[in-house]
Amino acid sequence: MTFIRLCAYSTVVAIAVITLVMGALLGTYDIPPDQIWGVLTGQIQGFERTVVLEWRVPRAAAALTVGACLGLSGALLQTVTRNPLASPDLIGISGGAYTAVLILVVLLGAEWLYMAPAALTGALLAAAVLFTAAGSRSQREGSRFLLAGVALAALLGGINSWIVVSASLESAMAAATWGAGSLAASTWSTVWLSGAALAFGAVLCGLAVRRLRVHALGDDLAAGLGAAPRSLRVQLILISVALAAIATAVCGPIGLLPLVAPPIARALTRTSETPLALSAMVAAVLLAIADLIAQHMLPGGPPAGLVTTVLGGVYLMVMLLRR
Repeated sequence: MTFIRLCAYSTVVAIAVITLVMGALLGTYDIPPDQIWGVLTGQIQGFERTVVLEWRVPRAAAALTVGACLGLSGALLQTVTRNPLASPDLIGISGGAYTAVLILVVLLGAEWLYMAPAALTGALLAAAVLFTAAGSRSQREGSRFLLAGVALAALLGGINSWIVVSASLESAMAAATWGAGSLAASTWSTVWLSGAALAFGAVLCGLAVRRLRVHALGDDLAAGLGAAPRSLRVQLILISVALAAIATAVCGPIGLLPLVAPPIARALTRTSETPLALSAMVAAVLLAIADLIAQHMLPGGPPAGLVTTVLGGVYLMVMLLRR
C-alpha cells in the first residue's frame, strides 16, 4: 500500500471513530463523558445506559454500516458499467426496493419485518428491467444506460408518490419519513442486518478482486486471460443490488451517497481505479456526518437522507463548475 493510500485510509478511519464518539456524546439528554465511559464499561446502569447503548450508539453505528453498504454498492456499479454516474439511487434500483416495500407494507398491510426480502426483490426486478432496457454491453457503458435509469427512477418515483398519497394518514406519514432516509428508528437489529450484508458483500468482492483488476483491461483481454467477464459482471451487479436493497430496507433511500463516495475515494488515492474498500469507508463517514448534522444542527431534526441529497447536489455542482 502506497503512502498516499495509507494516509487516506487512516484519515477516514479516524473520522469514523470521531463520528461514533460524537454520536454517543451528543444528545438532548446531557450525559458527561465520564458517565458514558462508565456505561460502556458496565459500571453505570439505569436510564443513562438506555440512552447511550440503546439509542445513541446503535444510530451512530447504523450510519456507518448502512453508509458503507451504499458506498460499496455504488463503487461496484460504477466499476462494472465503467460509468462514473452509475448509482443505485440515480438509476432506479433503490427506487425499486422502496416500491416493493411500500406495496408490501402500505397496500398489503404486511409487517415491517418483511421489508428486507421485499426490498431485495424489488431491487432485483428494477435491475433486470434496467439492464434489459439498456441493451448491449456497449450501451450499458454509454448514455443509454443512464437515460434508461433516469426514466426508471422517475417511473418508480411516481408510483411511490401515488402509493403514499393513497394510503391512510398514519401509514403515509410513516412511509414518507422512512422514504426520506431516516436513521431515527435504528436499533442493534439495523446494525447487525446491514453489517452482515456488508461483511458478506466484502467477502465476495475480496474473492473476485483479482478478476476485477483483469476486467478493467477490457472484456476481450479479460476473456483471453480466463477472467470470464460476463459472469463476473453479473456477480458484482447482484452484490451491488443486494447491498443497496438492504440499506434501503433498514433506513429508506439515501440520495446521492453511492454516487459521490467513489469519486471522493479516487481523489483521495489519486488513482483512476475505484478503490472499493475506501469508497465504502468514505460513504460511511459521509452518512455519519450527515446524520449528526441532521440531529444537532438543523431545526426539527430532518432525516439524514435529505442532508446527503443536499450535500451531494452541492458537491456535484462544484465538480461540474470546476470542470
